[in-house]
Amino acid sequence: MRILNFKKGYIERDVRLLANISDFRTELSKMVGVNRTTLSQCFRKVYGVTIFDFLRTFRLEESKRLLRAGNRSVTQVAYEVGYSQQKTFSREFKKYFGDTPSDSRSGTK
Repeated sequence: MRILNFKKGYIERDVRLLANISDFRTELSKMVGVNRTTLSQCFRKVYGVTIFDFLRTFRLEESKRLLRAGNRSVTQVAYEVGYSQQKTFSREFKKYFGDTPSDSRSGTK
């Protein structure tokens, strides 16, 4: 757990770069130098959520920030935060925030 506490800020800064890696957990375990099981257990203790939930939340929060900046389309933002399909991104965005990415981009909600 001490390893993850030390690396916590690093993970938060660079998690976007890892969003497109097919096995995020394996890459993250290599980065912090522990096996996948230990990583999953420690990650949950440090963050209070699973690695998957942390990544999804980070990607959605980042997408909202990018949409509000107003210089990218919904599709561009979806790809930029690691979603391969805009439809999946829009569904997850609405489930998490309660409004659509388009509404968030235009500032109507």
